[in-house]
Amino acid sequence: MTFLKYFLTIISLINLPTVFSDRGRITFYDKQANACQYDLSMYTDYLRVAISNDLWDNGARCGTCLTIKGLGTGIGTTPFTGTHDAIVTNLCPECEHGHYDLMTAGNGIWDITYEIVPCKKLGNVQYRTDSTNPYYFKVQIINTGAEITSLTLEGHPCTKTHDNFWVFYDPTQLGGSTFSYPLPITITMSDGTSKSGMVNNTPTYTNL
Repeated sequence: MTFLKYFLTIISLINLPTVFSDRGRITFYDKQANACQYDLSMYTDYLRVAISNDLWDNGARCGTCLTIKGLGTGIGTTPFTGTHDAIVTNLCPECEHGHYDLMTAGNGIWDITYEIVPCKKLGNVQYRTDSTNPYYFKVQIINTGAEITSLTLEGHPCTKTHDNFWVFYDPTQLGGSTFSYPLPITITMSDGTSKSGMVNNTPTYTNL
């Protein structure tokens, strides 16, 4: 192969469209709620999807982004077509692997291809707490762009809850009888990046 042919081959591969290798199906629901505990005003540029139990992993997939391509084939009166950005915000207990339930108008069961992708810029990494009790620490982190694999509080590992928070129950390990804010946390993501910051006790999303 000449250098020119080799060069043109490489360029053509670089410009290939995204390959959707995983096939599945979608259905629709209109209940305005989500197991990930995200405010309904968030992520309006994305389709909100509920995922199967085998992917849920105790809420670890909350905030995971996908690209979903509708094939237009299936059963119903509103064929699902086009390529869409989607984000995981809910659990679908009755869904099997590859079945995504969309929180949008529609009906029927439609064939798709999909892949998990890095999230587009969602905004600053933010947190909010749900710590009305001074004897435990409970925090939710959003907009990381990748799955959070661990969260530590002053070096102590926190536990992930089913409702997409991280908790720590023993303030004595931090040297006090109750938690005293602000508190230092470090989050580590599945892409190998990490971020540290101070957390105040606030129910409002705040930059980390």
